[in-house]
Amino acid sequence: MKKAIVTIASGEKHYNLWRAHSKQNWEKFCERHNYNLQVFDKPLDNSPIASTRSIAWQKLICHLHPALSNADSITWLDCDIVINPNSPDPRQGQKEEDFLSCQEFDWGNDPQTTHLKEGWLKRQASDYTTAYKGKKFEGFYETWGFGEGSGPLINSGFFSFTPKHH
Repeated sequence: MKKAIVTIASGEKHYNLWRAHSKQNWEKFCERHNYNLQVFDKPLDNSPIASTRSIAWQKLICHLHPALSNADSITWLDCDIVINPNSPDPRQGQKEEDFLSCQEFDWGNDPQTTHLKEGWLKRQASDYTTAYKGKKFEGFYETWGFGEGSGPLINSGFFSFTPKHH
């Protein structure tokens, strides 16, 4: 089975951060688990509609890129993830038709993480009000139309799939 780990580190800033903080660990993990590493340094889609969207949308079309045409399994990781090179292969023991993902982190009410939650929310609010002038940040889930009791959301920074099934 040909496996690939894929990311987009678009632009000099993001590529340099990935190279400085993640590249070495990703390469060790890939070598240990027999993955090919594919790092895109520019958007895959430059269409007018793609230019109006976050670059995060590009991950949904990564499997169409010719560099991945022979991949039986693709694991997408956002470029800001640092891999523990000793961690297990997420595809090991999984059926090839399984789509793997992880739930969005729940901060809960742990007093040890309160400062992290507050800092994250402050940053999200600042980024949101900068991007959407005149709109107020109500909260991550509410901003994107998910209210109380909407159920779990997946964190799209990690997912793994087999192109022939998905």
